[in-house]
Amino acid sequence: MKAKHDQTIFKAVTITVTIIGAIVSLYFMFLAGSQQKSLVLIGLFTGWVLSPFIGLLIVYFISSKWVSSVRSSIYWLMSLVPVCAMLIYSGIFPLASEKPAFSFLVAPLISWLVIVTAFLLARRINKNKLLQYGNS
Repeated sequence: MKAKHDQTIFKAVTITVTIIGAIVSLYFMFLAGSQQKSLVLIGLFTGWVLSPFIGLLIVYFISSKWVSSVRSSIYWLMSLVPVCAMLIYSGIFPLASEKPAFSFLVAPLISWLVIVTAFLLARRINKNKLLQYGNS
């Protein structure tokens, strides 16, 4: 019973971290682009920076029926990606370029690569565990 309670708390924390990560990432993006006059460019950057967070929430909902141990790995992913994004966007761990826009272009791309890879791996592990439990 305690394990189920712990996972419920972990799930709530990861959703909160993902939402806060999206808000803070947008804050840093708007701060970095405060001199930008093009609303189209601001809109495109907003969608691009938000997209990994939306992807994480979609993965969360898809994985809701998965084996508990596999869901836990998704929850860890949902905790780590937003924290890494906020650290990069804040400038604490800058990417290679001096231009701030570079971070807002590359970090979502890297996030998507990590999210898709982790999702496909977790889905395969979940399928194998279900087959294993079915054959027991």
